[in-house]
Amino acid sequence: MIRAFAIYVVFSVLIPFCHGATLAASPSAGISMATPSPMPLEALTPIPASTKAEEIKRTIEGLIQAGKTDEAFFMCAAAVKGDLKRAEALRPLASTALLQDLNLIRKAMQAHQEETAWNCIRKVWLGLVEPSTASLFPSIKEYQSALLQAYPIVFDSTYAIAVSHKQIGNYPQALKYAEYCLGYKPADPDPRAVQLKTELTSLGAANSAPPAMAQAGIGTPTLPSGGIIGGIQGSALSTPAASSTPAASPSPTPVGGIIGGLPQSATGLELCMTGPQHDGRCWGPENKYGGDLRFGTTNTCNILCFPNSPVPKGGIIRKAVLRGYFKGFAQPVRSTSMVAMIYGEDADNPQPMFPDSLAPALRVRTAQQVEWKLENPQAGQPYESPDISSIIQGLVNRPGYKPGTQLNLIISGGSGICDWVNYEQNAERAFRLMLTY
Repeated sequence: MIRAFAIYVVFSVLIPFCHGATLAASPSAGISMATPSPMPLEALTPIPASTKAEEIKRTIEGLIQAGKTDEAFFMCAAAVKGDLKRAEALRPLASTALLQDLNLIRKAMQAHQEETAWNCIRKVWLGLVEPSTASLFPSIKEYQSALLQAYPIVFDSTYAIAVSHKQIGNYPQALKYAEYCLGYKPADPDPRAVQLKTELTSLGAANSAPPAMAQAGIGTPTLPSGGIIGGIQGSALSTPAASSTPAASPSPTPVGGIIGGLPQSATGLELCMTGPQHDGRCWGPENKYGGDLRFGTTNTCNILCFPNSPVPKGGIIRKAVLRGYFKGFAQPVRSTSMVAMIYGEDADNPQPMFPDSLAPALRVRTAQQVEWKLENPQAGQPYESPDISSIIQGLVNRPGYKPGTQLNLIISGGSGICDWVNYEQNAERAFRLMLTY
């Protein structure tokens, strides 16, 4: 174990960006963390072929047991870069570490622990896109599948961090994270990241002196360029084609009176979801879980989650509507109209939709409710709900509400069973909450 720990220390010295700090020798403690400093990453440093595979394996096992799975996966990637023969023995450990890392990122973002999420994101992604990392998977197909699984989590989390910095006026830092979003898939960037960067540039972020990321203990990795993600052309992670309907801006984006008839002095926002955990439904007496959305039935209860509300406590909501894309009426039902009830979740900073979280049907609803009726909706078209400002007003008036809180809406009951596009099916067409206050 002493030799295994020594390998870990050497590995840490070779790649100090993992910790966002340089390492220095200490006569009393052996190794100590110096003041964090940004360490741009040019390439993943391989573990020398002379290092015994068994010692590397024991070290990685120890990291996983200690809960340092991001470092464990990163070390797996460095090990196979140094010698591909190590791959077979490390595959189970790499698989375990990657799965736990993705869950860690989700939970950190849910808890608003952005620095924890980012430190994990950069190590996981930079390890994953290293071409030799493909050897840690049984086949290229499974490696590509892992990339496809990780990309939306990595992108959505980084995008949410960028938006968070934008909300508080930290435009230079927001721009930095927006550029990371573009760097994940440079040949086919997500339109949200493109638009966010454009907005931040117009706000003067590009002309401001960027803050030192070291002050937050965050390194500045250089992401792979050339439109290839770990051996996969950017088109393999293609973004759904934009619809003919103008795309909504990232959440939340001040646009100044975007909803018709409101004064230009009003603050208009479009709040959008940032991950598949932000919409879903439960159905039946057992409250079975599903990620899809189905309105117009008493048998199903849906939830729509909008994180990072910028509305100040007690702010006056002038207008609020939901906008989503209609998929079609359920078969063999031949309905031509839909009726559904919209409520708010009456809770302070309510939780997203996870398989193990409280089912939407069991969550406390607001006294305020709005009936949504649609006549002859057409598949593939966007539709807006009636004004739900009374519901949003009730949420921001809660004693425990504060800016940054997540706003959850519950849709249930009614008639005319129909399906709507959810985040996982098409993030660009996922529900938006358009409000002005």
